Amino acid sequence: MLPRACLKCGVPGTSGICDRCKAAENARRGPRNQRGYDRQYDQHRRRLIEITWSQHLPCYWCSQPFREKSEITADHLIPLRDGGGSEFENLVPSCARCNYGHAGMRQRGKGTTTRAPGTETRESAGGRQDPWTPGDSQS
Repeated sequence: MLPRACLKCGVPGTSGICDRCKAAENARRGPRNQRGYDRQYDQHRRRLIEITWSQHLPCYWCSQPFREKSEITADHLIPLRDGGGSEFENLVPSCARCNYGHAGMRQRGKGTTTRAPGTETRESAGGRQDPWTPGDSQS
């Protein structure tokens, strides 16, 4: 596989964002636990990645397939800053380009809606069947 460039600085050989850019971004934003990324988020993120990889699900935003398990990131359907939580139902699989490309912005289009924060579901927001419904055999 060909090495890809960092999405922020363009340095080749990284998947997503290089360590230097990630460290600079984290220093600017503060510790992850103060931003809402807690143990619950980590547990749900791991579960989402396992389900996405085992069922060969694509990126929620661009529908591109994942070539490697390490390409899968967990993205908040309703951002934390807009009142979303780290519940499993608020996380969707995203490629790094989509996840980091819209960080902090509410998009209009696939996966977004004008509904009030806290009322979205994957089905209503994305307009497609929800393959991650709690209670599935993957739970």
